[in-house]
Amino acid sequence: MLGEIFNRVQSGVDDDKQKMIVKNIKFIEALITPPKNPTDQPIKKPFLYEIIANEENSIDVDKWDYFSRDCHMLGLHHNFQCRRSIKLARVVDNHISFPKSEYFNLFDMFYTRFTLHRRAYQHPVVKAVEMMIKDAFFKADEKLMFPPDKPSEK
Repeated sequence: MLGEIFNRVQSGVDDDKQKMIVKNIKFIEALITPPKNPTDQPIKKPFLYEIIANEENSIDVDKWDYFSRDCHMLGLHHNFQCRRSIKLARVVDNHISFPKSEYFNLFDMFYTRFTLHRRAYQHPVVKAVEMMIKDAFFKADEKLMFPPDKPSEK
């Protein structure tokens, strides 16, 4: 899907810029969904693959982003301080590491995740609305066109 978005953005770009864009897109895609095999990584700095989607310990900026957004939108308070974690993070043996003084803040991060799942993401009303939306999409499937630029088949 990310590739389709970038393809639309890069239409009308000259060939030299096109090659650079394609290389950057592959890098961005690899950062978002890291390759399982380290030899398939476009760059040789493994810690970069832990920034957006950290499969090693689940401490990544993607979570920090949705914690801040979702807590704000739901009116929930959270104690996790992502800026503090960023300042104290270091690369050790090609992995992002945090000092012991950061353990309680990281605990707050995981507790925030638990709280959001308990109070919002897995809430019975949220699950009921998800089912209603799913049912609406199934019923509208014949009338909807995906992708929208293709003509409907009758």
